[in-house]
Amino acid sequence: MKIKKRQIALLITVLVMGLAFTGCSCTKKSDVTTNVANQTNQTADATVSKEYTLKVTNKEGAEKKYQGKTESQYLVNVLDELVKAGDFTYETDGNAASPMLVKINGETAEYSADKAYWAIYVNNTYASHGIQDQPINNGDTIELKYEAAK
Repeated sequence: MKIKKRQIALLITVLVMGLAFTGCSCTKKSDVTTNVANQTNQTADATVSKEYTLKVTNKEGAEKKYQGKTESQYLVNVLDELVKAGDFTYETDGNAASPMLVKINGETAEYSADKAYWAIYVNNTYASHGIQDQPINNGDTIELKYEAAK
């Protein structure tokens, strides 16, 4: 009798563990369809042409505007497109992971010399990303502004 109880307990344990390790999933088909649709929309958004305005404000407060369309997702790509189109130049500090703007259209902002830097504003709000990670959305107004630290 004791052996039979042990065998039944062992069998139940094996079944429970088997179910746990096979990863029983309770995902509904509609959830999977929604996730696939969302991924498709994100991919489509990346290739949609978006209009933007880029404004560069130099040390003296003079502004230069660039308007265009892009299929790029990030600001760094838009800047590269403007360089290729001409009449725009920029340089970074060379940090591949998170490059900081140091020179735009020939004007250098040297934090070590005069506590100045190139600030990034998107739709009049200080950007929370650098040029490498700043997303571009349709209708965005981006400002690259020479600012002195306070």
